[in-house]
Amino acid sequence: MNLPHPPTVREVLWRGVRRRCGRCGERAQFSGWFRLHERCSCCGVRFAREEGFFTGVYLVNYTATAVLLVGMLMAYLTVSVAGDNGGEGLTAWMLGAVAIAVIVPAVTYPIAATTWAAVDLLLRPLEPLEEAEAALWARGDHDEGSHGEGRPGTASGPPSEPGPPEVEPPQST
Repeated sequence: MNLPHPPTVREVLWRGVRRRCGRCGERAQFSGWFRLHERCSCCGVRFAREEGFFTGVYLVNYTATAVLLVGMLMAYLTVSVAGDNGGEGLTAWMLGAVAIAVIVPAVTYPIAATTWAAVDLLLRPLEPLEEAEAALWARGDHDEGSHGEGRPGTASGPPSEPGPPEVEPPQST
């Protein structure tokens, strides 16, 4: 895929926040709420470009949850210091915090995954080999049912490496 112009940092991040491919802006990058396709269905870019990719996703998700929990803590402290908590005790605030800690990561996971893929693309632009693989995949050199699960030109994985040459045993005389 030949992109018309390289996207700006703002465009790439905004695409990620909207659950789109950071490179081309294509939608539908998930096959379920928690299952990110291996590659973009349009431009072929691989989202998890190296082992440990999802550590960054967890970091984005954790940051969103922590910011909300700290905001809730500040609200509780403000209400408590003002002495106007309306008879609400700590229990209600704690239940709210537990709800945030459980619900927010599940709800924001897809946003965190595509946002981190966009950040990764910004921090580490595609190498020539990755560009070539993406172009092959976008051109159609892949298994249609895999959503990019394999390498270009194969249905299930990387191409097999040629083995050592066959050596004939020495002839005894």
